[in-house]
Amino acid sequence: MAKILNTYDNTAQKGGGFMGGSIQHDTRTGKPYIKIYWDSKQIAINTDRATNTSFRSDAHARKVLGIIQDEIDKGIFQRDEWKRNPTIGKLLTTDKYMMIWLQNREKMCEDGIIVPRTLKDDRTCIQKHIAPVFKNMPFSQITERKIQHFYDTVPLSKAGKYNVVSTLRTVFHDAKADGVIKTVPIFPKMGKKKSNEPKQFMLPEVQQKVIAEIPKEHRPIFHAMRQYGLRPSEARAVYQSSISNGKIIIERSFSENLLRNTTKTGELRSYLLTPFIQNMLNHLPKSSSPFLFDRGDGKAYTSKNLNKIWRQALLDAGLPHFKMYNAFRHSLARNLLQQGYGFDVVAEVLGHASVEMTRAHYADMPDTVILDALTDLSQSQQWDGR
Repeated sequence: MAKILNTYDNTAQKGGGFMGGSIQHDTRTGKPYIKIYWDSKQIAINTDRATNTSFRSDAHARKVLGIIQDEIDKGIFQRDEWKRNPTIGKLLTTDKYMMIWLQNREKMCEDGIIVPRTLKDDRTCIQKHIAPVFKNMPFSQITERKIQHFYDTVPLSKAGKYNVVSTLRTVFHDAKADGVIKTVPIFPKMGKKKSNEPKQFMLPEVQQKVIAEIPKEHRPIFHAMRQYGLRPSEARAVYQSSISNGKIIIERSFSENLLRNTTKTGELRSYLLTPFIQNMLNHLPKSSSPFLFDRGDGKAYTSKNLNKIWRQALLDAGLPHFKMYNAFRHSLARNLLQQGYGFDVVAEVLGHASVEMTRAHYADMPDTVILDALTDLSQSQQWDGR
């Protein structure tokens, strides 16, 4: 029996039957497993019979524990049904395991372990690119050479290839952890292509021109994104209660259309209300919606709503396509740097974990800005001809 790292006690009293159970963790692998007392014996269960795989999380194990408790109370529990079936693993082809893998990812999404966007990307990579190529192929036939060929022939950009093959690699590692395969083939060295072109950014006067084309009732959320460099997913999730003591607190975000009680980075940020934003908030119409910025029916904006409004405003302003994210978040960073503020200030505004992260994103300042800075610095210098 593996040693216990920590436990989740799930002792329960149910209709006439009684059984105790807990979630424990293997000290070697860290994976959760279920410990129950049944028929005067201590039993460890580490497999979900529905997928013949290990538990992905404590929440996953707790759900299975609930099923087992119910079966014991009803007198239908069969220990052998919850043992790993090695034959299933041997017979599984890659595409069939991937379907099981996606089911597990869906459970992880339900438990809040991964966000809906990650699940959506996983599903696209598997269903559109990976499964069609490796259909009905046993794991043992997928060699390093075949993976390299797959990487070379995926009809995507370098970043797209990276995402697809990274998903395939995760599937292989999980298959090994589940005991379906013993070894993982060597994967090609990959890297996301970094563009040499500087990120798009929009000057303040251009931002103003576009926002002027947005219907008045929708402008406040765009002004907030512009003022604080908020991600659209964060601006959509700002509550009325997030305005407190002269500050706006960024503590939630949307993933697709699922509201999460955390930001993308997991870190809470707050900003002092600028005079402009305070004046704007003073003129917002009263609403019973919990959201500070609602679309007029009390509901939060969706990503689709905001993008539709933004695209139309660009069109009305006579401007070409420009990503809304870049127009506000990236543009705030670049405009602050061009005004002479340091990377440390920009890092604080954007909520970056470190100044180095900010430098990595925005170190490509135009030569003219650097020249202006050096010229200003040299004003006090004098040349005496020698």
